[in-house]
Amino acid sequence: MSVLVKTLSGLDISRLRSSNSFFGRIISTPSLTTMYLSLPTGFPLNLRSLGTDQVKIQEAGRMLNNNWVPNKVNAGLNHSFALFGAYRFSMGKLAIGNVTSVTYNNSKSVDDILRRDYNAYNFDQNRSSTLFQFNDSKNSEKVRSGFLHNWAFNYGTKHKVEFINLFNQLNQTDYTFRTGPNYDFDFFCK
Repeated sequence: MSVLVKTLSGLDISRLRSSNSFFGRIISTPSLTTMYLSLPTGFPLNLRSLGTDQVKIQEAGRMLNNNWVPNKVNAGLNHSFALFGAYRFSMGKLAIGNVTSVTYNNSKSVDDILRRDYNAYNFDQNRSSTLFQFNDSKNSEKVRSGFLHNWAFNYGTKHKVEFINLFNQLNQTDYTFRTGPNYDFDFFCK
């Protein structure tokens, strides 16, 4: 990053529809409402500090959410937000530049996937027998956020000091609803 020529700033907000989930329902797990990692109050910061005390280990385990029943929720629109600023100022021979940006994106999608598997090819019958044929509905929610905060200091033409700071948080939760026959074990997934 070099010191900028001019100061600028901006804001971008967008709401987009995804063709494979718009106005539809997606199946999600209850954890989607808390996409960022947060431990319950009172949960030990280091599980090794509990040692071999089985009672304390069980108490810590019971503090964690164990609800895996899926919910059907409205997919809605995908949201995106970005705020940025780039600033330049001088103090005598010292030119100072700063670039700061905050971003957030939340998107949902449903992908239909056909999954098949076959036995080895039988040359006598001139075909392979099917092991299974699954229809998967993969429901995904992605939450991405980021923060950029960079500084540059130029003293004359030969001296430059830069501080580059970047933080990104990427979260994705998938729920797959599977249906279809498993011929190898003689049952139907649902």
